[in-house]
Amino acid sequence: AAPPLPAAPVSGSGRPLVASTSQERIPARAPGVPAVPSSGRRGDVIAVLNAEADSGLPAIDNSVGINVYYHTAQNMWQQGTAYHKAGDSERAYVLLMRYVNLVLHRLPKHLQYQSPKFSDDKSAARARCNKILQDLESLQAELKLRYLKIESEEPSAALQFPAVPTDTSFR
Repeated sequence: AAPPLPAAPVSGSGRPLVASTSQERIPARAPGVPAVPSSGRRGDVIAVLNAEADSGLPAIDNSVGINVYYHTAQNMWQQGTAYHKAGDSERAYVLLMRYVNLVLHRLPKHLQYQSPKFSDDKSAARARCNKILQDLESLQAELKLRYLKIESEEPSAALQFPAVPTDTSFR
């Protein structure tokens, strides 16, 4: 059996941990990441996650090769998939949404986007978006149901999201 958790737990990096409503321990949210509103509206969860996903992407810099952006997108997809398999739906949703936003909305603004040199990368990334969009729809439904259930059990509790990595430097 696992040893009992200490009264005021901290992670290995010294960050404080917060008890979630499901009795598991999750890292406290990062500064500037809003808590999930407890207004009783299911859509609030997705709106907050979408805002977090969008805020984690920088503007496209044409001095950075588009191949760097494709590599970053692939890392987002791999990390989001790993979070999804591990059961961390919030982090998975944010990273997969960042992938879709980067590939479908940001990369077309890059000067090298139309270059035939990167056509294979472009077509593979766009094709992957179709599958990811289906995954995001199921994650949305799952998250809405989960937070609706939590809000119905504890209507006054403002929930917090775990911190999602925001390092999007490309240099």
